[in-house]
Amino acid sequence: APVGLALSRLSQTPVLQTIHHTPTPEEIAAEAYHIYMGRGALSPFVVAQLKEEVAPSTTVSLGAPANAAGWHKADVGLTLTSLDNEGGSGVESLTYSASGAQATPETTVAGGTATINVTAEGTTTVTFAARDADANVEETKTFIVKLDKTAPTVSVNSPTADAVYTVGQSVAADFDCNDTLAGVVTCAGTADDGAAVNTATAGTRAFVVNASD
Repeated sequence: APVGLALSRLSQTPVLQTIHHTPTPEEIAAEAYHIYMGRGALSPFVVAQLKEEVAPSTTVSLGAPANAAGWHKADVGLTLTSLDNEGGSGVESLTYSASGAQATPETTVAGGTATINVTAEGTTTVTFAARDADANVEETKTFIVKLDKTAPTVSVNSPTADAVYTVGQSVAADFDCNDTLAGVVTCAGTADDGAAVNTATAGTRAFVVNASD
């Protein structure tokens, strides 16, 4: 512990007397404390604090999961959560931005939590990194969000709407399914594309095509 010196009054001859003072946590936190010298005299004694060198770590959680292909069909809420190591100085700020379908300028928030709502269809790349109170900065991370809120389109070329066919007439099914973002997963009609449509008996029939992305 730091040592101070004071003169004792118990002898006519000056005698050096040792006075010990141990700094409190509050004094150390202030990065300076004093030792007592003589009658209440104070002398500054600077204490260097050891700073940790471990950066925070940020994780991403989603309001709803994506499908097997990684696409969402409704607006997506992302929550960024940063944590510092045990015994660390604590997360000071979190910086994020986004590019692609939904561009977001670089934004810094105090603390270790941020929420981003992705509403633009397409692919958005979110970039982020946290900083702790000792100025340790996390290595930049990215997270990709793919959003497709639009259902596939279906075009039926044959049989045509309101067409009249004779019994036994040869009519081939002709249809297409399209999706510009996530892509078509299923596209199925009452008859397969290119296959014969049922005209074996008289009556009114519906030709239906279902598509999913």
